[in-house]
Amino acid sequence: MAHLAINHEFNCVCTNLTLGACPNKKGKVCPSISSSMNASLVNGRNRGRNNEVEEREWGYSMELKLYDDPWKVKKVLTESDLGHLSRFLLPKDKAEDLVLSVLSPEAQREAMTERGTTVMIWDIDTNSMHSLVFKKWLSSRSYVFLDKWNQAFVKRRRLQKGDEIGLHWDPSRNCFNFSVLQRYA
Repeated sequence: MAHLAINHEFNCVCTNLTLGACPNKKGKVCPSISSSMNASLVNGRNRGRNNEVEEREWGYSMELKLYDDPWKVKKVLTESDLGHLSRFLLPKDKAEDLVLSVLSPEAQREAMTERGTTVMIWDIDTNSMHSLVFKKWLSSRSYVFLDKWNQAFVKRRRLQKGDEIGLHWDPSRNCFNFSVLQRYA
């Protein structure tokens, strides 16, 4: 039986998440890894370090997810989402991370103008396609879906305050998918 020599020197462990070789020079310790961290990696456990602290410092989570929720944008509807202004308001961070980021550069520029950009939304519950205007709402520094929001979604789907809706980008259709995730009781 052949035996393999195992090198137990772990001071060169790279934890950078890449698809290739370590971005640091060969034989150098990654700057974000301390000796105590290397020891914890070797022993397969975290010696006294809080996982939440690591997640914040390193920008990743060690939590095992057996299911990835496709609904990246979720919102419990408020009175302002259902009112006469016919607009669905999204916080700036969600809109920029999960909506603007999937739009073409041209559509991103249009979303910053007064006119906005047209986006297609597929209602997966009713198998129907709708178009809305997406733009930056200058008065609140957030973003909105406008135009036919009330007629295409609020009235047609009988949405109420407290209903939770979800949106996510569907690259195969080049549109957003929409669903009513939970009705207010």
